[in-house]
Amino acid sequence: MDGDMPEEALGKKLNRKTLIIIAAVVICLMLVVSIAPAFLGYKFEIWEFPFLPSGKPMQMLVIGEPSIDLLGDLDSQRDLVYYQVKNPADLKFAPREQLAQYDIILLDQHLYPPEEKYSKSVSRTLGEAIENYVSSGGKLIVVMDSGIYQSGGIYG
Repeated sequence: MDGDMPEEALGKKLNRKTLIIIAAVVICLMLVVSIAPAFLGYKFEIWEFPFLPSGKPMQMLVIGEPSIDLLGDLDSQRDLVYYQVKNPADLKFAPREQLAQYDIILLDQHLYPPEEKYSKSVSRTLGEAIENYVSSGGKLIVVMDSGIYQSGGIYG
């Protein structure tokens, strides 16, 4: 006796083709069992994958005067981003609370006329609110030289 079992004890002899089919079925089942919870968790918003778009568009606040091209690009991506354009003066009262409603803030004052030297300004309270927003994890995009001055104080 060399330790081998006779073929009769194994029942039906398993040939190579049958083993390959069984292995393929087992691999498919393992993939389904491992991928299904991830897909369901993503679908029901239990967790998010950063490389996959979420079901809802991101909320973006544009502070200033964006170009026509930028507005056209944002309009063509409505499934990814919903934006609202406001003047810095519109954010005079409770700017922290207003900024907290958005996923992204875009500060774009580059189209303001250069002869109005301090038109590219934000108030001190808005500047502090933006600083707090970014330090708490918010995303800020600054276009060119937007927000380089502080309004109020000696500059009016």
